[in-house]
Amino acid sequence: MTVSFKFYRPPTTASLDAWGGVGAVFETLAGDWTLKRRIPGIAGMEGKAHVVRLDADRLRYVEQGCLKLKNGESFQASRSYLFRALGDGFAVYYDQSPDRLFQEVRLTPLLGGGLTGMAEHCCPPDRYRSRYTFRSDGCFYITHCVTGPSKSYRSFSRFSRARSDLENQKPPPEG
Repeated sequence: MTVSFKFYRPPTTASLDAWGGVGAVFETLAGDWTLKRRIPGIAGMEGKAHVVRLDADRLRYVEQGCLKLKNGESFQASRSYLFRALGDGFAVYYDQSPDRLFQEVRLTPLLGGGLTGMAEHCCPPDRYRSRYTFRSDGCFYITHCVTGPSKSYRSFSRFSRARSDLENQKPPPEG
């Protein structure tokens, strides 16, 4: 399966929108999010994601929700990651000890606003290629394309601010 993503990389380093630019995305991720995920032909999930600051350079991401399989079965699912700040994006680690890197996401501005970053993770024999998109309306999307001898699927996740978080939201930091 071949996957290609088209995006524009202008020479500027900031996008002044809901995310506050490349350097501010990490700060803006903290809070509560509504999560909707599609894995075509396999499953769907609706739930919540909570991102909490651990210290100046680390966030913990925890998602919980109802996963509904194609065959109609459903159950509660959850997972968590640690995010670490990078100057031009962030790194995603499995939430385990010792730390194990999942992906490094380097962000660049999109034409028309927003930011995007590509990342990859090889877990032989499987390969995870991902795109993180932070739209100027404040939502963000994560797409994973997973390939391997026994895996072949795409996962599309959309995150929007939870209502309770929108009421308490501060403007993003200047970036």
